[in-house]
Amino acid sequence: MDKTQYLRTRLQKDLFRYIILRKGGKSANEIAHALEVTASGLKGCDILGHLREETSSRMQSVIDREFSFDRIKENGAFVAHLPEGFGPELINKVVQEYRSFLRSDMMIESETQVVARLLRKIEKEAWRSGLTNLSEGIAKFIEMTDMKAREYRACCRPADYRSDLDEIYAKALKTRGGRGNSDAIIALRSCLREAAMQECQNVIYNDVADFLHAIASDSSLASIAAFAESVRLEAVSEDAGLAVPEAVGQWDSEYEKKIPVDFYSRNIEKVDEYKAFYMSVMYAFARYEQELIDRGYLTDGEISIFTGARSNGPSALISDILSILTDFVMR
Repeated sequence: MDKTQYLRTRLQKDLFRYIILRKGGKSANEIAHALEVTASGLKGCDILGHLREETSSRMQSVIDREFSFDRIKENGAFVAHLPEGFGPELINKVVQEYRSFLRSDMMIESETQVVARLLRKIEKEAWRSGLTNLSEGIAKFIEMTDMKAREYRACCRPADYRSDLDEIYAKALKTRGGRGNSDAIIALRSCLREAAMQECQNVIYNDVADFLHAIASDSSLASIAAFAESVRLEAVSEDAGLAVPEAVGQWDSEYEKKIPVDFYSRNIEKVDEYKAFYMSVMYAFARYEQELIDRGYLTDGEISIFTGARSNGPSALISDILSILTDFVMR
């Protein structure tokens, strides 16, 4: 076995030991919770947080505008006749305006960013926790997210105000003039406002449910989970067939200067051997940025080896990683 073969074999053993077949990484449940997505976006990022707050403020402002007391006043006094357009149709008007805001470009763009960041988070989990529990963790995350979507959907309230609203509306239409009619119109305004608030709340619940369901249904997640498992199985097979070469001190010394796992783990606080190898690999990859781009393993400046280009298959991916690392160590 020559030097190149020796170093490649050691790299392969370490890649399997510290990354792909790592033992003691996060459990599937821990991975699922690390990937958690809420109504505000990816846990820890809250990409949609400020927009969700803005939607709540927008709902309140639209309702305050459409159901302002000024709309049922003339010359500072409450009207004794029902103003044109001040009826149940106002609920639909408010809801449509609110729904349009929720589907605005800035909301859609932010939701797209959540998915992109989720994929980057999965990539990081793969490198730091290995592939042993990654596929199951993604599956649990999908299940957890879909359940959360159903819970939001279940929060929607039925239109149980309808019979009361119809009765109050009819009374406001029938009464002609006088204090009694003003009271009926004020009562109608209150009922319309409460109904609109309920329907807008239903809209936001459904919107969040749609968002979470779309993430849980994203085909890329199932594809990544399946690919990660295929890489793990390929690594198991290759690892079983790897011959352990007789140690060569000089070559080992050269290797450890380029991949300083022991040095990093001894001298950097909170860095174990797994993180030390990960850091070493990322340092090596930084020297081959253009090659990573050419091979489809770098997306928008970030590593996407396990979540990006998967068309060549698991064997080719492992070989690509090893070829880059071997070249780095040999230089």
